[in-house]
Amino acid sequence: MSIPSISGNKNLNISASQPTELGFPQSLIEGLILRLVFPTHLSNEWIGYGFTATPLETEETGRFFETAKRTTSLVLGHIAGLISAPLWLLGGGIDLMTTPKGQSSYTPLKGKPEPVKGSVNTIFSLNACMFWGALPMFFGGLSPARYRIEETADFILSHNPDFICLQEVSLPAAYSLWDKLKNTYASGYTGISRQPLIMMDSGLFIASKYEILGVESVPLETTGTIRRNLFCVETASSFILTTHLEAGYSVEDKQIRQRQVAAIKEHIETLKKTHPEKSIVLVGDLNIQRDGSNDDEYSMSGLTSGFENFNKSLEPTCTNRLTAELFGREEYKGDEHIDYALLASGAGPVRSLETKIVDTYENRAPISDHKALIVTIS
Repeated sequence: MSIPSISGNKNLNISASQPTELGFPQSLIEGLILRLVFPTHLSNEWIGYGFTATPLETEETGRFFETAKRTTSLVLGHIAGLISAPLWLLGGGIDLMTTPKGQSSYTPLKGKPEPVKGSVNTIFSLNACMFWGALPMFFGGLSPARYRIEETADFILSHNPDFICLQEVSLPAAYSLWDKLKNTYASGYTGISRQPLIMMDSGLFIASKYEILGVESVPLETTGTIRRNLFCVETASSFILTTHLEAGYSVEDKQIRQRQVAAIKEHIETLKKTHPEKSIVLVGDLNIQRDGSNDDEYSMSGLTSGFENFNKSLEPTCTNRLTAELFGREEYKGDEHIDYALLASGAGPVRSLETKIVDTYENRAPISDHKALIVTIS
């Protein structure tokens, strides 16, 4: 079942693609849970579309019908949400009884190929903005995740990375995406630091062609529903670390990110002592703004010591424009440089990273509000 057809919002790109069916988890119980809660997430999408702005260029008659569609979508979404609530509660209850608890939990994914032995050479990192229901609309100006699974998978596969690190990927999106990747990638991880009942986790998603020797989920300070974790993956010659740090612009948010960075650096120092022969690469959406000034958040965050940042470009990696356009806001915060690939100083043989920033929203139908990073290890 799809969402209402609402014209004029080109960023949603609904008419150009069909929603991807929910991928099957490796656990039948988890598959049941996700199907029980799906109607609630669908009704949430309908509500989201009810709040979207009618394009100003629409003719008067067209504007009337577009507004009527949005009102109908909003009303039906609320009704459907009330009707589907018992299913959501049932799914949440089963989830509470069956889901591994704790901030260090994760779910492994098994692909069809055998893992390649050797060193990872390329890493693909992207905040995919693929949370539940209408959340991508409200926080990214994008169509719901199930409308972007196919394009995102094709986009990743076209770059053929050895290793994938995604942020903001919900469980249903992760399983649907894995269905498209499992013929190419040997293993992966999702459901990292999952919270039973509300079924939110860190949103981190991993996929690898290469042999993974071990993983560790390290809890970071968390204040909201998204758990903040550092996920550490050990490969033959390096540790690949990924995270998604606290969002927000307040002084308190920045202080939380400083403490999260300090915790990451502390863990890296432990890895250096226990595995001095291995390089350590950190990638992800750090939500730390870098604009080149001496007093930007990047300079004050703690990232300028203990890491080598070989990407000297200040090209924005995230935009707030799509959300502003979708909901008819004339003003919005400017684009930001907040996604990173960093090499831990004094760890292992790797001496440099080459980071390429790849467009996902400027000159194409948007698949995310963040640009992708393609990192070459050398």
